[in-house]
Amino acid sequence: MKLDVVTYTAIHRSRLAGARAVHLHPTQLTSEAVDKIRDHDIEIHAWDVNDEKSLTTCAELEIPKICTDKFQQAKIFRQNLIMAN
Repeated sequence: MKLDVVTYTAIHRSRLAGARAVHLHPTQLTSEAVDKIRDHDIEIHAWDVNDEKSLTTCAELEIPKICTDKFQQAKIFRQNLIMAN
């Protein structure tokens, strides 16, 4: 599914469901898609965030909540971010 379709679907299905947030896969997270979805007051969370690249993408796009199978890796990544700032 192309990202324009993902964005459109996320916005309209969340409206239909009355949802306040959508959960996207890291491969679906681009600044353009995130901005368009957030323009509709929809929060974005991410699932399957299980590698350094995905964690970095989520941090850069300020995704507030993630689902991961690698909690320790995510915890260390977050601690390193906090220490760097």
